[in-house]
Amino acid sequence: MKPTIKDIAERLGLSPATVCNALGGKDGVNEQTRQEVLRTAAEMGYIQDGFSPPERIERAIIHVIVARKPSLGEVYPRRCSALLEAAESACTAQGFAVQISYLDITAMSAEDIRRRLRGCRGEGILLVATELDDIDLASLSPIEVPLVLLDANPGTYPFDTAASNDMQGMGQAVSHLCEMGHTHIGLLYSSVPSCSLRRRREGYRNALYANGLSPDTSLEIALYPEISRAVEDMGRFLKNTSSLPTALVADSDILAVSAMRAAALHGLRVPQELSVVGFGDTPYCLLANAALTSVREDAAQIGAAGAQMLLSRLKSHRRRGVADHACLTLLSGTCLILRESVCKQQEC
Repeated sequence: MKPTIKDIAERLGLSPATVCNALGGKDGVNEQTRQEVLRTAAEMGYIQDGFSPPERIERAIIHVIVARKPSLGEVYPRRCSALLEAAESACTAQGFAVQISYLDITAMSAEDIRRRLRGCRGEGILLVATELDDIDLASLSPIEVPLVLLDANPGTYPFDTAASNDMQGMGQAVSHLCEMGHTHIGLLYSSVPSCSLRRRREGYRNALYANGLSPDTSLEIALYPEISRAVEDMGRFLKNTSSLPTALVADSDILAVSAMRAAALHGLRVPQELSVVGFGDTPYCLLANAALTSVREDAAQIGAAGAQMLLSRLKSHRRRGVADHACLTLLSGTCLILRESVCKQQEC
């Protein structure tokens, strides 16, 4: 029986897709692997001696790297998928090949991270930085590879960036609660820091000031960004607090839903006794007894915009022969999706 691509893949410990790409002369397979596939395929009788794959058309490569801290688990899976799909589509539409990889930075030094990024052989890098904090972002500079950050707004760091307007989103959430008569508004924030989540915390405080309220740090509650642990963290707060807010705004839907579960365990009704607003408009919104009001982001728009920023930089660099130094920041707008988790204070 003639061997199959699956048989070749199993012998080499490769995926069938990699074997198929190697035999078809497609991008995404290094030369050593390609030669091993051709040699094995000939030995197994899948191809004849002297077989030559179709001539490859070399395309410039854009690296899309997802920086991860796996200890967090899959906190943002759907968001990351939308970013990647949009970025890849924008790059391939302009004739670039895209290589997607994941980088665990948990135990990496600043120099290790820079070395890893410099080692990317391609035109430029799109770095999905959802989980990175300010210290992580500081470690990225300086590198000589053209780079655009996706899903992180670093502020003072010298990078082109495409991200959500986190300040705007928090402003929409807090203002809605104020319009509903709430004046005692708390914040649920992640105990694992990131650049974007820091912006949301700033946005919460600024929005309170804008609505004539003063921030109260005793109402800023740190929760671990995983549902079971966040429920425990919120339960401890509810057990020990002497000043319960009438409303909470969270920097993610995970924290909002976790707080709602903890509230139910302590006999509190949402929204009658506690109104809650999330951030992200993820599927978590529909998991609670009262569907969660949440700030909606457009991850696909961020991915596409970031890719276009990088491609524009590359064209400018080729035309002028020098790199541009003025960094650009594109903030994607947000909107508040109203559901069942908020009610007017006088009706609660």
